[in-house]
Amino acid sequence: MKYLIAAAVSFLIIGCSVQKGTNYSNLNREQVRKTGTGKSGKCYQKMKGIDGSIDWYEIICPDDKHSYKLAAKCLTKLGYKLISKNNFRTDNGNALVDFQKKNNLAHGALDEATLYLLIQKYKKRK
Repeated sequence: MKYLIAAAVSFLIIGCSVQKGTNYSNLNREQVRKTGTGKSGKCYQKMKGIDGSIDWYEIICPDDKHSYKLAAKCLTKLGYKLISKNNFRTDNGNALVDFQKKNNLAHGALDEATLYLLIQKYKKRK
């Protein structure tokens, strides 16, 4: 049963990160928004995948304060000592990127897969 749950969670995590095609690799973030390639109200940023490649991913927009506060709360509960909750900084670097690397997620920004896993791990700690 544990393996079935782990497989289901892994599938959800992989399915949450929406990777953009590589044909946008020469565009900056603002250009991607203006091209109409993404859905209205969505943000995209280049992130480093677990295979080391850099590509466009759908991320949680920086103006979504609720999601960023929730992520900071989860990271704090998981033992990260945040200097600034606005950018997830710690004395040793970036808590969000560290969490993403330790959990084999694309890293560089807050995306749905990361937020989902943060919430799951937060709930287990309660």
